[in-house]
Amino acid sequence: MADAVESHADLYKIIGSDVSASKEELKKSYRKALLKCYPDKVEESEREAALNEYLKLEAAWKILGDDDTRRQYDAESNERHVQQSVAVNEEVEVEDMDFDDDVAYYPCRCGGSYILQELDIKNDVIVPCDICSLHIKLIVPDHWNAPEASTEDVAPI
Repeated sequence: MADAVESHADLYKIIGSDVSASKEELKKSYRKALLKCYPDKVEESEREAALNEYLKLEAAWKILGDDDTRRQYDAESNERHVQQSVAVNEEVEVEDMDFDDDVAYYPCRCGGSYILQELDIKNDVIVPCDICSLHIKLIVPDHWNAPEASTEDVAPI
C-alpha cells in the first residue's frame, strides 16, 4: 500500500502527526506540512528537496486521508510491529499442518496447538500456541492450494 513512501516509512511522521490524531487534526497537520514544502513557496535552491518532501507528503495523505485506507495502513503497521516484537519459535510450512474442515493445526511442544482458520493462511503470518507463549511463523509457497474437503465422510443421498 505505501510502497511509494520509502517502504512503509511512518506516514504519520511524514505528515507531522500521530496515530491517535482525529481526521481533522490529521488534516490540519497535513496542511501545515504542505505549506512548508510546497514547491512554489520555497527558495529556488530548495525546490528539488521541497518537491521530494511534497511528493512524500502527498503519498502519505493519499493513504491517511481516506478512512478505509488509513484503517488498513494502521492494521498493517500494527501487524508488522507484532511480528517484529514476538519471538518466533519455529518456521512451519503450511504443508506440514493438519487440516480439519476449514481449520489448520500444528502441534506445539507444550502439548497445545497452533490453530489457524484456513481463510487466514498467508505467508509470514505469526500464529500463537493456544496454551503457551510460543509462536510459529507460517511459510506458504506460491503454488500452495488449500486442501479439498473430503467427500469420504459425506453420507450418500
